[in-house]
Amino acid sequence: MAFTVRDFESLIRLLDRHPEWLEALRQRILTRELMEMPAALLALRVET
Repeated sequence: MAFTVRDFESLIRLLDRHPEWLEALRQRILTRELMEMPAALLALRVET
């Protein structure tokens, strides 16, 4: 099955259909620190 990204909206539709692709893209775009931020904020919330 071939996938073609013609514009931004077609990319969004593909990512909606393939959440694993979205996660892979997120890991490549965001730094490690940003990826770890939700856990760090949760730990801070638990401490306070």
